[in-house]
Formats: sequence, structure tokens, C-alpha cells
Amino acid sequence: MFLVSAVSTVSACHKKAERFSVVYKAAEGGHIEGKTEQSVLYGESAEAVTAVPNEGYEFAGWSDEVTTATRRDNSVTAVAEYVALFRRITSSVSYTADIGGYIEGKTEQSVLYGESAEAVTAVPNEGYEFAGWSDGAAMAARR
Repeated sequence: MFLVSAVSTVSACHKKAERFSVVYKAAEGGHIEGKTEQSVLYGESAEAVTAVPNEGYEFAGWSDEVTTATRRDNSVTAVAEYVALFRRITSSVSYTADIGGYIEGKTEQSVLYGESAEAVTAVPNEGYEFAGWSDGAAMAARR
């Protein structure tokens, strides 16, 4: 009985001396701040890393569904790889006409950061004339 207990203790000590590789990668649209390749002792914690989006992108989460950009993996017991995911920033654009006219083109648009909206044109009804857009733009057609 004593021998079996001694073997279990040796096995547990050996396991605690093991190191595991923890790797952090960034998908398109960002990068990782911190140590991206770490060797972590069994049961110990990895160093914190942060997923940082490039201009025009936002952090979308990690490949294992962690939603905070900064993470520190605790109690490491296996080899692991995590990928930071990013998505392009989009803006909603809405065009509306006041009384006396209408909009030709797509009035509700989702536009990716750095890109232009699809062209629209303000068209006056009979007896009206185009007076300008609410942002001061003077041309009836715009993107």
C-alpha cells in the first residue's frame, strides 16, 4: 500500500514539472500586445496579453469565445492556441427626403470603415427645387 502511494506522489510531482505551450495569434485586422508564445508550468498562469484592433477594425472576441480583449489564462494544464478575431467597423447611413421630394437609391446602407456609401440622389417633386442636404452638401447626387 505504501508503495502505491509513493508512486502517485512521484507521478504528481512529475506532472507539476511539465511545461505547456500557450500561443496567442491575431486574425486579420489586429495584433497581439504581450508575449505571444509562452511556456507555462502545469497549473500556473500565462502572462496577460491584449488583442488590439488595427484602424478600421474592432475586437470581436477570441476563438474560444472569451469576449474581453485582455486575457490571462490561469491553471494551464494543456497545450493551447487562441486566436484574436477582429471585424471591420461598419456604420449605418440613412438618407431621407423632406416634404417636396424623394430619394433615388438605397436609403438605408451599412458602410464599411473607409469606404463610401452607394450613390443616392435627392429628387424634387414638381414645383419644388433641391435646397441641400442636412450636413450642408449642396449637390443633389452624393455618395
